[in-house]
Amino acid sequence: MSYSQGVIVGAYPSAPSFHQKGEAQEIEFFKILAANEKIRGLEQPFHQTLHPYGTEFLLRNTPSEWQIAVTAISETMRIRKDNPAFGLASTDEEGRQACLAYYRSMFEAISDINAQYSHQKVIALQIHGAPDKRNSSVEEATTAFYQSMKTITEWDWSCPLIIEHCDSMTGISPRKAFLPLAQEIDVAKEFGITICLNWARSVLETKTADNALHHAKVASHAGVLGAVMFSGTTPSGPYGEWDDLHAPFAPFDGCQIQCPESLMTQAHAAEIFSAIQPEKLLYLGTKLLEANATASVEHRVSIIRDGVLAIQKSL
Repeated sequence: MSYSQGVIVGAYPSAPSFHQKGEAQEIEFFKILAANEKIRGLEQPFHQTLHPYGTEFLLRNTPSEWQIAVTAISETMRIRKDNPAFGLASTDEEGRQACLAYYRSMFEAISDINAQYSHQKVIALQIHGAPDKRNSSVEEATTAFYQSMKTITEWDWSCPLIIEHCDSMTGISPRKAFLPLAQEIDVAKEFGITICLNWARSVLETKTADNALHHAKVASHAGVLGAVMFSGTTPSGPYGEWDDLHAPFAPFDGCQIQCPESLMTQAHAAEIFSAIQPEKLLYLGTKLLEANATASVEHRVSIIRDGVLAIQKSL
């Protein structure tokens, strides 16, 4: 199985800055991560900047060759706490337009960043449907998503767009209640873009680990699978009860961090890689949370190291 590009790491939930530990620890965290040759770059959320200490802080303290997959999920969910109508698939026009304005700010920021580098610095923007929480109509949400995508895809993006699938509004006790995968595949085909699968977010939809493999097969067969991110979930323990808290991999040979409650195993990753063609992906990666706010920098790095190692051993 051929995949030589390295791993994109959603390191921000494990970073010291996630628990407001200050710039010195954050710099040390990045310095240690930078020594891992298997890391290709970062998945970073966009909250008007790409880092709590500013975009320039991030770019200055990480290797210039590292690439970035930007995600809209954190800011989208933050805004939706107070405004459930905020989203690209929202049937509330004011909420949909507010979300389009947020995406326009990302378009401008990404354009500015990519213009600074001779290589492709930002390799993708992960976008999300996010229907109006008050409207359970899949059909109406899908129509709204089409309208938003028609607007967004007219902009001259300097990176590919990729729809990140989250547990759908038709799932079992959904956490995010976004669009079903079938509708996202239709949108991706219509606009010539791809889909990113997040292991936990597929599993949460049915509360079965098999659903992540099923989604990978469906998206791959449809020709729209662009990325896979490995992020775990647990039925109990410090990472919550069926929550989207980016649990580490379950224990495997060579791991340093123990999370026996995790449903995400190295074997599950290997099954997915066997069912798809990893070499055709835009990127693959892992996003993991340090649940202990007082954890050392070394412990935080070890969580990321284990995630990268699990992927490498599974390929």
